[in-house]
This record gives sequence, C-alpha cells and structure tokens, in this order.
Amino acid sequence: MVLENQLLIKLKQILHSNLFLFFFVLSVLYLSYVRIQLGKPSVYSSTTKEVTGVVTGTKQMKDYTVLEINAREKVQAFISESYSIPIGTKVKISGTFSLPDENTTIGLFNYRNYLLSKGIVWSIEVKQIDIISKQVSWFLSIKHSLYQKVSTRQNAKYYQMLIFGDSSNIGDSFQEQVRKIGISHLFALSGSHLTLLSFFLFRGIKKIIKSEKKVFLLVSIILFFYVALTSCSVSLLRAFVFFVAFKANRYFNWKFKNTTLFFYIFSLFLLYRPWWIYDIGFQYSFLICFYLITFSNFLSSKNYLLSLFKISLLSFIVSAPISMFHFYELHVLSVVWNLIFVPFVSFLVFPICFLSFLCPLFDSLFSLLICLLETGVEGASSVPFGDLLWCRLPILWYVLLEVSIYLSFQGIIRKNYFYLKIFILLCSVHFFIPYFRTSMILTFFDVGQGDCSIVVLPHQEAVIMIDTGVSIDGKRMRREVIPYLKSLGCSKIDYLILSHGDSDHLGDSINLVNHFKVRHVLFNNDDYNDLELELIKVLDNKNIEHSKEIESINIGKYQLSFLQHQMYGNENDNSNVVYFDYEGIKMLFMGDAGVEVEKDIMENYYLNNIDILKVGHHGSKTSSNKEFIDSINPKYAIISVGKNNRYGHPNKDVLDNLENSQIYRTDQEGSIIFQFKNNKLKGILQKLFICIYYLWKI
Repeated sequence: MVLENQLLIKLKQILHSNLFLFFFVLSVLYLSYVRIQLGKPSVYSSTTKEVTGVVTGTKQMKDYTVLEINAREKVQAFISESYSIPIGTKVKISGTFSLPDENTTIGLFNYRNYLLSKGIVWSIEVKQIDIISKQVSWFLSIKHSLYQKVSTRQNAKYYQMLIFGDSSNIGDSFQEQVRKIGISHLFALSGSHLTLLSFFLFRGIKKIIKSEKKVFLLVSIILFFYVALTSCSVSLLRAFVFFVAFKANRYFNWKFKNTTLFFYIFSLFLLYRPWWIYDIGFQYSFLICFYLITFSNFLSSKNYLLSLFKISLLSFIVSAPISMFHFYELHVLSVVWNLIFVPFVSFLVFPICFLSFLCPLFDSLFSLLICLLETGVEGASSVPFGDLLWCRLPILWYVLLEVSIYLSFQGIIRKNYFYLKIFILLCSVHFFIPYFRTSMILTFFDVGQGDCSIVVLPHQEAVIMIDTGVSIDGKRMRREVIPYLKSLGCSKIDYLILSHGDSDHLGDSINLVNHFKVRHVLFNNDDYNDLELELIKVLDNKNIEHSKEIESINIGKYQLSFLQHQMYGNENDNSNVVYFDYEGIKMLFMGDAGVEVEKDIMENYYLNNIDILKVGHHGSKTSSNKEFIDSINPKYAIISVGKNNRYGHPNKDVLDNLENSQIYRTDQEGSIIFQFKNNKLKGILQKLFICIYYLWKI
C-alpha cells in the first residue's frame, strides 16, 4: 500500500512537471502529424460494393439526401432523391465507393479533410438501400423522437440548430450574414451553451441535493447525454471535457494548473483523432479557450459589460489569424456586434428556445425573438463598411501572427508595447501585400462544363473576369470563385467580360454581382437574350455600368483587344474573342467561337506564337481547326470542360490538332493557375521598407 502511494505521488510529480508537459505535447503533435501524413486507415476500398450499418444522421437537401452510417467505420451515403429514414435504422447499402472531392483550386475549402475531421473516409453513391431492421437502441430512439418533435414546430430549423447543433436547414444567406459579422460561434453548440446549461442545472439540482460533488456528478451525466444527443460536435465535446476536468480538479483536489489541464486535454483530443485539426470549430474552440484560461485575471471584472467587451475583443483578435487563413476577411465591427448579440442570444434566445421546446406556451415569445434576431443580423450585415481583406500567405505567417498576439497581451499586462508594435506591423504588411505584388496572375477555374477565368494585374491595377460559369444554386461562385478572389486580396472586379449569352458562360453572373463588387460588365455584339436581359435588370438596380460592341480596353500600359466584330447566325460564333499581350506574353480567349470566326481572325489579324490559348467551345469539334491552330501555334492550350460531360468534350480531333501544345484540362487538373513574374522589385521593395519604417515609428 505504501509503495502504491509512493508511485501515485511520483506520477503526480511527473504529470505536474512543466518539462514533462512540454515533451508530451511536442510528442503528441509530432505523432499527430505523422498519422495525418500516413492517412486514415480504412477497412473499405474503392472496390467495396456494399456496407451494412446503422443510420446515425440524415440531411435532406434540395434534390438529394445525405445519410451518415456507422458501419465497421463511419461512411457518408448520397441518395439522388428525397428519402426519409429514422435515425437508428439498420440498413444495407449497395453502391459505388469513392473518396470525397478535394479542392480543385489552391487554398479553398477541402471537403475531404472536412469529412476526415468527422472520421469519414469514404462516400457512397447509393444504387440500392434495404432496411434490415427498424428496431433501434433506446438512446437513438429518444434522439429521433425528440428531433421529430421539433421538426413539425414553427421555427423548427432554429430548434434543430440551437438544441441539436444541426444547421443544415438554415439558409445559406443567414449563415453567411452571421459569419460576416463574426457571431457564428453563437449558433454552433459550444462552451457558452454548455456553460449556460450547467449553470441552470447546478442551480436547480442544488435545491434538491446539497452535496456539491454529487451535484457535479449528476450534472456531468446529464451533460454527457446531451452532448451525445447532438452527435458530439467537437466544440461541444471540448467544452464538456473541460467542464468535467476543471470541476474534478477542484472537487477532488488534483492541484493541476488550468493551463496544464488544457494541454493534456488538447493532446488527448489529437491522440484520439488527429484529423480534428482540420475542423475550424476545433481550431477556434481550443485557441480561444487557451487565451481565456491564460488571461483570466485580465478579463475578470465586476462590470459585466466591461468583462464582456474584454472577452469579445480578445476572442476577435486571437481568432483573427484563423479567420484570415480560412475566409480571407475580417469584419472589424464584430466586437461591437458581439456586445449586442452575445447577451441577446445567450440570455434570451437560447434559454427561451429550451423553454419553448419543453413547453409550447413559449412558442410565440420564441418566434418574436427569432424575428428580432433575423432583423438584427440582416441589418448588421448590410453595414457597407468594416470588411477587411487579407490575401492568402504561407501557414507559418499565421503562426507568427498568433505568437505575436500572445506576446502582445503579455506585454500589455506589463505595460510593454514592443510586441504590440510587431503585431500591428505584421498586420499592416499582410494587408498591403497585394498592392506590392509584381506578378500577374491568370486563373482558369474548374467550373465544370463552363468557362470562367480571371486576370489579376500587378499591384491590383485591375481585376478582369472572363465569363462566370454555369450556376449550380450559386454555390460554386460563392464558395469557390469569390473566396479565391479574396485569397488574392481582390476587393472588386473592374471588368466582367461575358463572351456570349449561353448559361455555361454567364449563368453565375447574377450571383457574382449580388455577392461581390463589379464595376463594369461587357457583353458581346449579339442581341440580348433572356439570360442577359435578366442580368441587365440586376445591373441597373445596382447602378453597375454595362456596354457592348467594345473594340479594346486600356488599363495603364496594358490593352485588351476584342477581335470579333462581325455578326454570325448563332450565339457561339458571336462570342467575344479577347486578345491580351502582357509583357510579351500573348493570350487568346476564344469563348465558344467556331471555325468561321477562326478563319476571319486569320484574315484580319496576324497572330502567331500565342503563349496561352483558351481553347474554343470546350474542345468541341466545331472549333480549333488545324489550320487555325497551326497559324497561332499556341504553347499552352487550356480546355475548360466538365468531367464525363455528355457532349464528349474535348473532341479527339481537337486534341490531335493541339499535339504540339502543352494541354491542360480543368476536368483533369482542376483550376489552372499561371503566375508571371518580373524582376522590377527594387523600387517596390524600397516603397515597402519606407512604409514599414513609418509604421514602426508610429
């Protein structure tokens, strides 16, 4: 017994040792990195044809259904129709196994990593689904019945979000608005929600049970079941584990520092599932929690509003590098909006939501609060200033920002502002980097069976987009093209050139002008069709300039020339054909122009040794005649085409005609990016260092 006590004492000494903690965390980080690089092991493969498991989650989308199935491992199944099935049902699914799509454009959202953070490796395109058993476990039965109870209620989507953490039915518009003003954390079940629940539970149960330890154990059990009911979102799971660990540390006299407990819990999370590091909620949750623990004395105040302001400001600043890395923008007014919405949601919306869930008499009050919330969010997000763009930089830059933030807070407490100057200097350099960029960037987007390309001139002198691709619920434009523009530090499009009126070339243009600033739109010479007229209505409402029959655009010393001015008998041949010479690098964008246009171009213009050719009509046999290709002799040929498209593009004859060119296809390579550098750096660097000098003096 004495030996056992001595071993326990020795173990406590080791666990409390800062040196041991340092090497433990370092070892866990390295092990997590190795596991991530090796990839998550899986019992399935692309040759697997069927799987049997229990449905643990369902999402009804517009024209398909997504199921989460717990089999030998978690998988995601897609059913190409609306399909209702209770959670907990045991099913047998036959279909095609495939790895989820990765981002086809550098720096954008990676869906495969997102699913990995949820423990899912494979997606299944369902061909047949058979129900084996409808008998479900008592726990899943409770979860399903509770979920069904709220699904028929008014404001069901808000019950589902605030109680179960399911935001799949919340409109994209509302989610974009709350993310823009920096309050999305209020609607993702996390520490604040668990803190409120635990507070009410403690107050209620203590009236019945006087022992604090017993109350703690009972509250922990209740919270455990609640976390399980919400499918264990990583933020909520983190909050629950911290709650239990910190309370146990106090009640059972473990004598661990809060920061020590934090690093042990953080390490255990990564040991259990290193892919959680891809989860943005995980990143926000642990980082903000670390700062709240570390600077708790600084944040505490008898004045609630002052304390709330300090917490909001700290949370905004420490989470800024994560927001800059993932979303490329910050809303500087989010501190103000948090002061307004945090108490409103935390002390009114969230508690009344639970009361209304338990007692329908509160439905009207909850509806009123939701109406006020939606109105307030819409009003706050419509404020026309406060958004700052931050271009994409290497990940080490964001680590450096985070280190400077930590040292700045440490310094402020000691009234030493050296590191605060460093932080302000780093932010200033980051913000102005796009204006010092000396290279031109040309991007051909993977937009499926459509066209969309972007030219960004040096120093942000101008941003030109040629076509917008086809609209697929507007998600491709909002989730890929616009975020990519922001990642380059582009706040506007100076010229939107639409080659012609087909939907695969301008179909997403309305989504673009509704969600991004566009200065001028250029149409082709043909008569406006219905799609173009619909777009023009939106342009007129937004006072955006538009014109047609343009011969050239002059941008400083650069010029874009429009080569097609004749009228043909079809929309494709009436496409704008754009020629651009950048520092001797010649580019030709053919739209959907066909063989007749190519002949006219050869007769009217002398074009040879084109460096980059955007191949006409997605590689269709109606374009890219051999005589034309031999005449312009392109070095690189870009074919914008969808995977397994029904048109059979690109045509084999076209590929043969381009045999002397380096061919890049968006269906194979994803988005294709060219970056043209020059050596005129001396003057730019001088200006940059002058700016840094004056910022430092300030």
